[in-house]
Amino acid sequence: MFKLPFLAFFYSFVLLCRFFLCCFAIILYMNKAIIL
Repeated sequence: MFKLPFLAFFYSFVLLCRFFLCCFAIILYMNKAIIL
């Protein structure tokens, strides 16, 4: 019971990290496309 909120927080944190990584990759890809 005690670990459940922590697990939910950790899961949302991982999802947020993945979202930011995707955004960063898209920005890098766009910059590469503009340069090339």
